[in-house]
Formats: sequence, structure tokens, C-alpha cells
Amino acid sequence: MQAMNFGVIAGGRTLLEGSIAELLSRPGAAERYKLRVVFAPPNATLPTDVTVLARAGEWWHVSLSGVTRPAAIWRAMLDGGVEISEIQREAGGLEELYLTVTESAAAP
Repeated sequence: MQAMNFGVIAGGRTLLEGSIAELLSRPGAAERYKLRVVFAPPNATLPTDVTVLARAGEWWHVSLSGVTRPAAIWRAMLDGGVEISEIQREAGGLEELYLTVTESAAAP
């Protein structure tokens, strides 16, 4: 299997280049989600790819590093006893990274 690299080109310049994993690990690319957590055991260990940004009642705002697929992260959290009843994507990912990089390049 060949390694696949992707690039972002704007104004005739290559702004970013790398594999999907490399691009998703860049600042600004982390995917952010809002989770409705109905139960989390006090000793729950979250996957290393998850960072809890804030908690408001039963809502958790989390950031994912982009290395592991979200579905695998949710499964690991459920297997660890964290009961999630709703998942909403807030921001992040390749689209947001692309917009951030190209807007920065277009700024005078």
C-alpha cells in the first residue's frame, strides 16, 4: 500500500503537506465535540486522545487529537463505564484546518 500525502495549495504556494494523521495532529485541526454524559464513574480513565475542555452539567466539551477515529474513542469511553447519550460535533477537522490556513495566507 502506498502512503498518501495531501497538501493545501493557495496562491501558488504549498501551505501544508502530510498524511491525514499528520495534518490532523497540527494545532487548529483537533476535532471538538459536545457529549451528553449521563454517568461517569469517579475512577473513569479517558483515552489519551481525549482532552476535556469544559464540563457544564451533563455536557462535556472535548477535543480529540485526530490520531484515533472518533468511533473508537466513543467505544473505549463506553467500555470504561462512561455512559454517553448524545454526541454533537462542534468544530475542527481538516475543513477547519484548511479554512484557518488559507485565511491566514490571504491576510495582508
